[in-house]
Amino acid sequence: MGLGLAAGIGGFNKNSLPHRFSPLSIGGCVAWYDFSDQRYLWEDIARTTNPQTDGRPVRLVDNKAFYHGALKGSTTCIGKAVSSSSVGGTPVLSLSTGAQRCVTFDGSDDFMQARPGVTQTQVSASLLSGTNLGMSNITVFFVIKSDATTGDNNTAPWSFKDDDTDMFACELQTNRWHMTSKQNSPRLTKQEDSNVALTSNIELWTMHMDSSTDSSFYRNGNTAHGFTDGDTTNGTINLDVNHVDVFFKVGCDPAEGDFFDGNIYHIVIYKSALSAANITKVENYFKARYGV
Repeated sequence: MGLGLAAGIGGFNKNSLPHRFSPLSIGGCVAWYDFSDQRYLWEDIARTTNPQTDGRPVRLVDNKAFYHGALKGSTTCIGKAVSSSSVGGTPVLSLSTGAQRCVTFDGSDDFMQARPGVTQTQVSASLLSGTNLGMSNITVFFVIKSDATTGDNNTAPWSFKDDDTDMFACELQTNRWHMTSKQNSPRLTKQEDSNVALTSNIELWTMHMDSSTDSSFYRNGNTAHGFTDGDTTNGTINLDVNHVDVFFKVGCDPAEGDFFDGNIYHIVIYKSALSAANITKVENYFKARYGV
C-alpha cells in the first residue's frame, strides 16, 4: 500500500497511551477510519500519494479494520475505504491544529462515502441486516471538532442511509448533537437529544445501542454529558431493505444537503453492543490521546 511514512507521523507520543492500546484489539471492529494517520490518507483514488503538507486534498481514507484488524480482508468490514465523491468537494489535511493531525471538512460541499458497487469503497451487504448494523446492536466512537454555529441544523459527521430513506446517524439539531434513526416503512423517525450544548473543542462521542437494554450517547467518556437510558426500539430500522444502495457517509447528512463544518479525527464502529469494560478501554485510549 505504500505506507512508507515514518513512525509517529500522526503527531503524538504512542508511549503515553494506555498500554499502547488499539481499538482493533477488541473483536467486532468493522471500521476504523483514522483521519490523523497520514499513512492511510491518499490524494488520489489509486493510492499513489500520501498528503504531506497542510491543506493538501484527501481523496481517500483507508479502513484500518480492513487492512489490520481481526477481520483483515473480510467482506464484513464497512468498506475498504471512504472516498470523496465526484459530485462533492474534497476535504483537506490539517497540520495546523497543534499536535493532533486531522482532516478538515469545509461545511460547504466536502464529504466522503463508502457504497456498494465501488471496488475501493465497498459496503458489506452482510452487515446491513437487522441483526448487525440494522442498528439493533452497534457501538460507535468518533472524535471531532465542530466549527458549526447555532442554527447549523442537520449537519452530520457520519451517517448510514439507503435509497428508501432508512437512516442512522449523528446529527446536529437545536445546537446539540442527536442520535437519529429514520425508518421508511412503516414511517418512523426518532431523534434522541444528547442535551449537551455544542462546543468548538475536540470531543469524543460514544454511541451505544443494545436492543436488549437501552441506548446511550454521551461526550468524553462522561455519561453525565449525554444520556444512558434511551429508547431500544431504534433497532427496528433495517438498512437491508435496499442494501445495494446503502451509503456510509462522512461529513454530510444522508441527503447530502447539509455538510459538516470542522475536523474529523477518528470514526470507529463495532458490529455489536460492546461491554462496559470494552467501552471504557476505547474511551480511555482516545481520552488520553486527545486530553478530553
